[in-house]
Amino acid sequence: MKQIRESRRTIHFVAIILLVGSITFAGFSLHINSFIAGFVYLLPVLLIAFFWGFWEATLASVLCVLCLDYFFTDPVFALYMADPRDWVAISAFETVALLVSKLAMQAKSRAADAEEQRTRLEKLYRISRDALLFDQPEDCGAQLVAIAREVLQADGVALWDAAEDKICISGQVAVETKELRATYERSVDEDDAARGLWKRAVCLGQKPVGVLCVAGIKIDLPILDSIASLAAIAMERARSFEEKSTAEAARQSEQLRTAVLDALAHAFKTPLTTIRSASSGLLEIDGLHGSQKELVELIDQEAGRLADLTARLLTTAKLDGSTLKLRREQVQLTEIVEKCSHECSSALTRHDLYIRDIPKQKKVWADPQLVKLALNQMLDNAAKYSSPASRISLVFHENAVETVIGVHNEGSFIPSEERHQIFTRFYRTPGAEHKAPGTGIGLAVTKRIAEAHGGTAWVESEPGSGTTFFLSLPQGPKGE
Repeated sequence: MKQIRESRRTIHFVAIILLVGSITFAGFSLHINSFIAGFVYLLPVLLIAFFWGFWEATLASVLCVLCLDYFFTDPVFALYMADPRDWVAISAFETVALLVSKLAMQAKSRAADAEEQRTRLEKLYRISRDALLFDQPEDCGAQLVAIAREVLQADGVALWDAAEDKICISGQVAVETKELRATYERSVDEDDAARGLWKRAVCLGQKPVGVLCVAGIKIDLPILDSIASLAAIAMERARSFEEKSTAEAARQSEQLRTAVLDALAHAFKTPLTTIRSASSGLLEIDGLHGSQKELVELIDQEAGRLADLTARLLTTAKLDGSTLKLRREQVQLTEIVEKCSHECSSALTRHDLYIRDIPKQKKVWADPQLVKLALNQMLDNAAKYSSPASRISLVFHENAVETVIGVHNEGSFIPSEERHQIFTRFYRTPGAEHKAPGTGIGLAVTKRIAEAHGGTAWVESEPGSGTTFFLSLPQGPKGE
């Protein structure tokens, strides 16, 4: 590049000498006076200043002054001026030539800067518009690097997304992911002119979200900085769009599953009522003997169990899709626990339920039906995932702020990375769907009930010792 500039300047200097020589020859042949010659010489100086630059114009003005003195002022053919007025004229000519050359160069420079700024604004407008009109926001990385490469006229562009550890490339970029990751960790801009690589940390505010790398010889760095800022906004917009789409899909899925559960529960309710009525009527007949009576009693018992499950499923589905309305009252905790153990007796047939540390006169300020439903869900969950014939413990402790009830089972373990999701609607730990049946909304409803009372629900789990689900209730009427 330097050699090209030097060659171009040499050509300019030779052209200036030839041009001044041609004007001098023509003027001397026409016998023009020094006054006219001064104006004739001034014209090429101005043109040279405008098109080629100040230094070329300076050389031309010096040559013009020498030629003007040598060929057009007395005595001719000598670099000497006898008349002082000729000195004034020559000095004025050189001063005007230099000043006008400088002004012409400045005007040209300003025009070039304005054109460059206009071009930059057009490029920024284009990439901003295209970033807002991406066809598929999830593919914004691939679209962004393609647009950036075209706008920057680069050999290649690479964009590394730190959140997804994914790189999008357009063209040829000799860079590895570990280099981009290092730039991301340092969160600084790095330029390697020798390799023709220009790296920018893509930051959203002060937080780095990725790295933009451009390969090329002549890259407009201000445009590159602006594209890096636009890339951060586009990536965040795409991520927000994806989260919104996922949330909307989850909401619609939840609505569908809740509606299906509600419809199935209602569909089961009518035939179950008929079966129970028929079995109860048969038991009232004295003509049944021996095995007949046992079979009818078994039918009545299992129909009652199905009726309880259906009622619980209906209540759970309703609570999952609506706002909870509490009917609080002072209720004895032991009374709720006894009802729960009775209602879950069929699920606990292969387990020993151990209740400890619950004072007989302990009362809680809560909605008894909802708290009973939450405890039923916790006991049912413990029975499903505990080891066969193992003990299930119902524990209690309190302080000045809250009352905590825990249900512990042996044989199950929930990894720490899954515990924050265990209370999410329809979430089931990997493998649980093959181990025990369930809807995936029981624990979500349990947490909703606890939070509606002003408490919370959480889980603790250790390998070998089992899992404990906790439900906390405030001591006073908090949350009303």
